[in-house]
Amino acid sequence: MDIEFNKGRIDKDELKQAIEEKEVKVVEVMPASEYENGHIKSALNIEPSKIKDLAPKLLKKDDNIVVYCKDLTCLQSPFLVRWLRERGYNKVLDYEEGKSDWKAAGYPMDYGKQP
Repeated sequence: MDIEFNKGRIDKDELKQAIEEKEVKVVEVMPASEYENGHIKSALNIEPSKIKDLAPKLLKKDDNIVVYCKDLTCLQSPFLVRWLRERGYNKVLDYEEGKSDWKAAGYPMDYGKQP
């Protein structure tokens, strides 16, 4: 799958395929309690208050990264996408519809704390 990073966002079907092909690092930008109650399978968690500390430790500038939060009303994922791009992470997409869309589609979820 060729991921088009110039379009800025990704939909659930493209994301599902990219995860299955192990082409992306998926990041949920929500509080740890939300992450523990269900997150996209294989997603990392970066709490909004810990972006500056955790993002550089968990992500490399050449990673293919997809960021999401709760749904279209959530502003955390667009903020993290912009923050990463400003710091030289060029391959970053926003899954704008977020966790609620993923869950509604019946796609794989994991539960519990980040390893």
